[in-house]
Amino acid sequence: MAQDRTAVDTIKGYFYQFDFYILQILESQDNYKEFIIEGIEDVDIETPLGLTAVQCKYYEGTEFNYSKISKAVRLMLDYFVEHRDVSFFLYGHFKSGQDKITTPISLDILKSKLLTYKRENKEYKLHVEKGLSDDDLSLFLSHLKINIGAPSIKDQLCKVYKSMKKALELKSDVESYLFYAIGLNIVRELSTSKDIGHRKITRGKFIDKIKNTKKDCLDIWFKKRVSEDVYCASIKRKYFTSYNISPKERFFIIDATGEKIPIIKKIIQTISNRWTDISQRQTNPYCPYVYIHGVLPEDKLELLKSIYNDGVVFIDGYNYLNAEFDVNSIIKSANHRNGIVLKVIEEADQILKIIQTIQGKQKEIYQFYKEKEIITCQDAISILIDEIDTITKMI
Repeated sequence: MAQDRTAVDTIKGYFYQFDFYILQILESQDNYKEFIIEGIEDVDIETPLGLTAVQCKYYEGTEFNYSKISKAVRLMLDYFVEHRDVSFFLYGHFKSGQDKITTPISLDILKSKLLTYKRENKEYKLHVEKGLSDDDLSLFLSHLKINIGAPSIKDQLCKVYKSMKKALELKSDVESYLFYAIGLNIVRELSTSKDIGHRKITRGKFIDKIKNTKKDCLDIWFKKRVSEDVYCASIKRKYFTSYNISPKERFFIIDATGEKIPIIKKIIQTISNRWTDISQRQTNPYCPYVYIHGVLPEDKLELLKSIYNDGVVFIDGYNYLNAEFDVNSIIKSANHRNGIVLKVIEEADQILKIIQTIQGKQKEIYQFYKEKEIITCQDAISILIDEIDTITKMI
């Protein structure tokens, strides 16, 4: 459990850093100023007076003590000795203890609380080791800013949304979520580059890249970062907002591993109700294909029996008892005469066979997966979920 908490804290720390980076870019008034991720510190910012190197600390469950920031300050001083044109900013969030520190830091506190440390029960003083005078340390302090009252990860993200909305002149909050997903993806790609020259970007280039990115960025990292409501709202806005639903062959591939039958049935009913139009006035009537993955045969039988008993007319490509799967049977048109409102796919390998058979027709393929994608299909839109009940919030 301790390892799990450490991993979660590490991920939160990265997100906190990335969000701070995005926020600094968006709030900048200079479209040409460069912002570096993973430079001297977590974030490096060019200013008219030189470079400011920012280290982000996120300790939402920890009370502040000088020991929590002392190593970071020592490393800053160590770098400053050879690079006196660099300024440093320690930006941190702690659960409590903010009253223990007074800023700006005094010379005595710097020497006694931050530069003095122990290793193997022996005391060391970094300023003594480096032969630094009080004037040297005072100069360092003039280049050091500390804020341990930084906002929480949640509050900082809200600031990012607002800044994104303002910078891109967006009309809705949901749009800011979608563009944040793209921004987060851009920053992750920057941070993993081995060349520091490729880990920097200006505000102008960042905004241009956000606006022109076509890649789907509603991925696992976005899901980990945002709340369930934001994630579902973003999926809904991107894929399921059309009010005038056009006639298409729609596939819903759903990982229902570990789910209860009533919940699965509810999802199927919702999909059928929304994406079926077999009215007589519809010139191209349609209904959805649904494949439920990860359900035991006996449970699937119970599910289909319950749907059938509700009077739902569906087909599955099997024309009689013990018959082989007939792709031409399941692709036949639904209409007001036969009353078909659902096409149930029994086996995963039948999905691609059906798709290949109806080549030339307009299709939308959605797969809601939990750990691993169910099918490999270039045209499929893959949506990560924890449980299928969240699908109702998306569609």
